[in-house]
Amino acid sequence: MSIQLFILFLLITIGIHELGHLLAANALKKKILYFSIGFWRPYLKFQLFNIEFRLTPWLIGGELKIDGENNLSKKGFLNSPYHEKLILCLSGITMNMILACLIWIWQYHWNFLIGFYYDYQILVVAWFNSPKAGDLLFEYFSKYNADLLIFSMLNTWAFLTNILPVPSLDGGYIWLPWLEKLMPKKKYLKIINLLTKIGFWTLMIGQAIYLIWFLKYGVFK
Repeated sequence: MSIQLFILFLLITIGIHELGHLLAANALKKKILYFSIGFWRPYLKFQLFNIEFRLTPWLIGGELKIDGENNLSKKGFLNSPYHEKLILCLSGITMNMILACLIWIWQYHWNFLIGFYYDYQILVVAWFNSPKAGDLLFEYFSKYNADLLIFSMLNTWAFLTNILPVPSLDGGYIWLPWLEKLMPKKKYLKIINLLTKIGFWTLMIGQAIYLIWFLKYGVFK
């Protein structure tokens, strides 16, 4: 796979994830501040439908910023009912799994279980036994379309990482609202901002390590 194609697949994976959040936020009539592919200061941005769209240099992730995530805005995210928070948080990984399933339909002739098994096996083995993961990649690349395998794997990775119950990830908001019930909202806001920063930097380091693994085992050529 060329580095250019990998970056394109990465952009689509991030974009489809954030699009899921955007569609959910729009349906729930939440104020959207910006839609970002990548993190930190954007090198490209434009305004569309009263939303600022951004493209930034660090392409391992993205963000849909909704009003009230870091403050107690009356109609913002933190003051939303639990079921709305759940919809907003899980909509991104839902889009990733839909895209992965479409790829599996094409690649494995409707056999979703084989598609998920291959993606999961490579991704999990990579953390615990990198040499074996390299062998698995070589084996699967010889059997199937390598580009589609990487594309589906990126979306499976987005699903598996974001469902983790870690602050700053979508899965964190499955349980964080219950923490909110145990303390005053202002104290909760300080704690959640701190936990989110810790979770964010942990995520960045982990994903950077994973990208190095992709490079090491010859995904690019």
